[in-house]
Amino acid sequence: MLFFVVVNGFSQDAKIDTSYTVNSAFLKYKKDFPSIEVVKANAKNVSIRKNVIYHNTELRDLKLDIYSPKNNDQNFPAIFLIHGGGWKSGDKSHMQALGTVLAERGYVAMAMEYRLSSEAKYPAGVEDVKAAVRWAMVHASELNIDTSQLVLLGCSSGAQMASLIGMTAHENGLPIQAVINLDGILAFHHPESREGASAARWLGGTYAEAKENWKEASPLTHAGKGDPPILFVNSQYPRFHAGRDEMITILNQEGIYTEVYEWPDSPHTFWLFDPWFRPTVDLILSFLNETLKK
Repeated sequence: MLFFVVVNGFSQDAKIDTSYTVNSAFLKYKKDFPSIEVVKANAKNVSIRKNVIYHNTELRDLKLDIYSPKNNDQNFPAIFLIHGGGWKSGDKSHMQALGTVLAERGYVAMAMEYRLSSEAKYPAGVEDVKAAVRWAMVHASELNIDTSQLVLLGCSSGAQMASLIGMTAHENGLPIQAVINLDGILAFHHPESREGASAARWLGGTYAEAKENWKEASPLTHAGKGDPPILFVNSQYPRFHAGRDEMITILNQEGIYTEVYEWPDSPHTFWLFDPWFRPTVDLILSFLNETLKK
């Protein structure tokens, strides 16, 4: 039985950085992209359950939001949505529009919290996302999900995490069938990468101080045989897809399906805004139609 708990706030969240919001991103980009609009999604045919506890840590209970098709007389593919925010900020609510639209199109989408760098260092947040996947697998019948069709979708720093978990899924017993990377790096120490303080805060030090973590946390390090197909949707900024081309080369050599698309004139967080949101959803759905088991 699932217990759905709504929590309005808790004292143990005092360390969480709440500076990164959809509105702060909107204000940042409005000058350069005057036609930008925050995405609004109609949840008419979607069932939404918020703040479902999926994992207990010493710091706090971690929760996720579940977006499901209202017609729940069958099992659906599941998509795990991992928000961005430089590993130090951000919130699962940022994934609401995407979760709603994906549920309208026949997927169960789950947007989860995870421990941020101010709370716990790498690999804590990564382990939290894995815990969310395992929790969903245990509750598959109640959630109406098909455990043979599990997808990881991440945004920015969340995309790095999704890619890392996807590239190591077969080593961790996670049956991930596809990965969707929305503008997330694949290598921390790379000529195109500009990761500095945020990465160091999460990885436990600068590259010189925590070299092994910088290498281990880079999805490119793990790319190879047995990895799931991956879709890259990127902004115009090369720093946010550092290591992508090298990963595609490795996966192509192993016969693993990849797709890549770059929005030529877009903000980094294009998935939060129109006019890029719905074309991005179309790319996601086309990729999933191509890769998931039918």
